[in-house]
Amino acid sequence: MQVDLIWVGKARDKLSDELFERYLQRLSRLVRVETAHVAEARGKGRSRDEIRRVEGQRLREALARREGRVVALDERGRSFTTRELAMRLGGHEDRGLKRVSFVIGGAEGLEPELVKEADEVLSLSPLTFPHELARVLLAEQLYRCWSLRAGHPYHRD
Repeated sequence: MQVDLIWVGKARDKLSDELFERYLQRLSRLVRVETAHVAEARGKGRSRDEIRRVEGQRLREALARREGRVVALDERGRSFTTRELAMRLGGHEDRGLKRVSFVIGGAEGLEPELVKEADEVLSLSPLTFPHELARVLLAEQLYRCWSLRAGHPYHRD
């Protein structure tokens, strides 16, 4: 299976970027991983809706080159335990799904239409996180999920 992590904006925090890269490296030993980011649409005079619309279009363009399941991250999405998420991803893989793309919005969040278009909406928490931290949390959880599937002792219930 291929896992894509796609987000809005560049990392500005060196520490969160280092943590993200650490988990990404671990995850890539267990599953193929690709990352991509699209530019933020922040600018003077742009409303929140306009920013989300522009960023949503940029994310759609990044997703257009990929086939498979799209999972949008949103605090209003469905929550899973780590074990449940591992089973869900494993089920996708066992059914022959070749690719799953996780999408993280920018400072204004994901465009509501993009969230509706996604195959799934996942919540890492009901709390709101900066996209840099959400990337770290997602990469760590994906590593944890695939290490569980591989029988690695990293996860403890």
